[in-house]
Amino acid sequence: MKFLFIISIMFPLICIGQDSLPLLNQKIVHYVELNKGKKVGRGECWDLAAQILNQENAKWDHQFVFGTKINPDNSSLFPGDIIQYKGVKTSTGIKAPQHTAILYKINDDGSFIVAEQNAYGKRKVMFNKFDRKTIIKGQIFIYRPVQ
Repeated sequence: MKFLFIISIMFPLICIGQDSLPLLNQKIVHYVELNKGKKVGRGECWDLAAQILNQENAKWDHQFVFGTKINPDNSSLFPGDIIQYKGVKTSTGIKAPQHTAILYKINDDGSFIVAEQNAYGKRKVMFNKFDRKTIIKGQIFIYRPVQ
């Protein structure tokens, strides 16, 4: 019998087989949910990821490599994976020379709901849509956190 892990705070249900969502990713998503609307650390974008990774003794370089790099074109992405933007400009107006966000939900159309802070002039944890198909300059790197 397969059990489901269900995440539901402010968005529709995400149902993922419990055996397929890594435990550290589960903890990251839970941490994000607990901190919705709050300032984490100094309110810098990467503080959100850094705080939970440090709390869980995860392996990362304490700069911008947050675990094992994932290729989104041929690997599954999970809530709790960490996205690093580098020199990103999108057709929807996003400009992110250097930015960190946490993947919160994967939409059916392939876009994401990301948890982030220090975005749009706000230093509190918020949720926003991001569609990598709208990138016209720069790139994103996606990392699977590891312990």
